Amino acid sequence: MIVLALKATLESATGGILAVDLDRRIVISNRQFAEIVLIPDEVLARRRDVYALDFVHDMMRGPNGFRSRIEAIYAPPDATSFDVFELKDGRIIECHSLPQYLAGAVLGQVWSHRDVTARVRAEQQRDRLLVEDRRARALGAARMQPSDPAPRSPRRARRGAAPRGPPRPGQGTRSRGSRPAEPGAARPGLWPTLEICGTFISEGARAMG
Repeated sequence: MIVLALKATLESATGGILAVDLDRRIVISNRQFAEIVLIPDEVLARRRDVYALDFVHDMMRGPNGFRSRIEAIYAPPDATSFDVFELKDGRIIECHSLPQYLAGAVLGQVWSHRDVTARVRAEQQRDRLLVEDRRARALGAARMQPSDPAPRSPRRARRGAAPRGPPRPGQGTRSRGSRPAEPGAARPGLWPTLEICGTFISEGARAMG
């Protein structure tokens, strides 16, 4: 009676349940477990988890890693685990295990399985949309920024502008960097003329004397 009540309870669970003792014999399982991992009744009827593992081995994506992980969980009798496994058909299975106790002693492991494919795919789609939205926002912000103004070309003389006229009286012309002549000082260019004139004046004064 107790076993029937326990079986009914397991069948009402939303996840796939598998209970295994310390000798890795299958104690009990529910229909959801067989449906999630696609194990036929004849495999479960053999009551050994090794046959169940052999059956699902080639169904897993990365089968060797899957088998190594299960063996590592079984190593300590009181291990607690949580893993996510992906099957080759694209389904994603969450697997959670807890030790089973009776009067403080470990009797075996209880495994819970859930098909979370729809939830994981929805989360992946949401993440992709968020990434695309951020990328579009960044691209839009970059397009809205003003571009650098074009460099100005140097000014050119206006066409038709009148040339500059001669210097105004008193303005004079001088080369850049030269200094204006001091009052009373002879300009350098007049020194030969002044010397000639001085010579004629001296000769004339001598002749008159």
